[in-house]
Amino acid sequence: MKLIRVFGLSFIIAISALAYTETKAEVVKVNTSNKYSLTEEETNLLRKTDLNLDMIIDMEDLAIASEAYNTRDKLANVNDEPIVDIYDLTLISKNMDKAYEESGYIQSAGSVNFRKGPGEKEAVLYTLDKGTSLTIIGKSDHWYKVRHKDNEGYVAAQFVVADIAKKGFDTYGALSLSQYQQFKEDGYSFVARYYSTTDSAKNLTKDEAQAASEAGLELLAVYQDYNNKADLFNYEYGVTQATEAIKQAIEVGQPPSVEGKGSAIYFAVDEKNVGDIPLANIEEYFKGIKDTMDKFTGNDPDKRRWDIGVYGNYRVVKYLQEKMGSDLYLWQTSMGKGQENYFSKYFNYDIYQNLHEVYRNGVFIDENYTNVKGDFGAFTLSLQQ
Repeated sequence: MKLIRVFGLSFIIAISALAYTETKAEVVKVNTSNKYSLTEEETNLLRKTDLNLDMIIDMEDLAIASEAYNTRDKLANVNDEPIVDIYDLTLISKNMDKAYEESGYIQSAGSVNFRKGPGEKEAVLYTLDKGTSLTIIGKSDHWYKVRHKDNEGYVAAQFVVADIAKKGFDTYGALSLSQYQQFKEDGYSFVARYYSTTDSAKNLTKDEAQAASEAGLELLAVYQDYNNKADLFNYEYGVTQATEAIKQAIEVGQPPSVEGKGSAIYFAVDEKNVGDIPLANIEEYFKGIKDTMDKFTGNDPDKRRWDIGVYGNYRVVKYLQEKMGSDLYLWQTSMGKGQENYFSKYFNYDIYQNLHEVYRNGVFIDENYTNVKGDFGAFTLSLQQ
């Protein structure tokens, strides 16, 4: 189960007013069914845009939202789409008399465009180099509004990282304790490694998991055989891969999820070389995975369960969360250039992969960073295991 970052809701509701930067003429109101009544265009705008850009919420809205609070990591819905985020509200409550701000930096292979407006046709004011510090003042799936020195502009979402996000990497082959220690010294917090039946050389083992844990890195498990053709995505394939993933998780010693601490197995949907796989096929594949996990938990004397995650591009992670709900972990990759929205970053991602085939410490890796909301399904092994 996904960890919810809970804070003092009663404290927030007791506040007499919250200051937001209002760019819409009217306050968004809620109806008695705890849902917002908006046009589709307005719904999409509000769902994808941070609080200070295009909406405000008054105390009545916040009170109703708190009453509707459940196991999801959102506080309010727009036509059944979550929009109000606990993390964002925390930031705003700490900055009562000014708009939301968050420090961040550029994460890219080279320089990126700093544009006048949110769009590829907007004028480029200048470029920002990798590592450039900036202030995030607004977010959408596609563009972040940022302040650099005294200038305000927009940068493609995938290239902007919050300072407090964790940096990690994924890599194909096994690494030694000394290599993991070097990555830790270099500022990495987690590593993603594979479960698979196609190539044992890439598989995470218990010894390697202990080495990574000893070095102070958290681990992510991702299951991938080939997972790159439409005919490989169906219900039966999901059952087969989930069964094998559970077996390998037990062999490695990956702890199951417990209340307040998720432990996930991500399943890959790799479209980068083959074009679009039908979304309906992918949905059936994940139904097979979920049903297999449910069946295992039901039959297991200890009721063990590992949360389920998806690795895929923008259209895949967005579609699956809309179909399967917020309990699904999302690891979005920027791979798939040429597909619609390849440069975008889905607002509810847990992990984002945006640099590929980077050479570090003697191996090629992909670089990733986490969302800032906490739990992303990682685990460690105790040295006594």
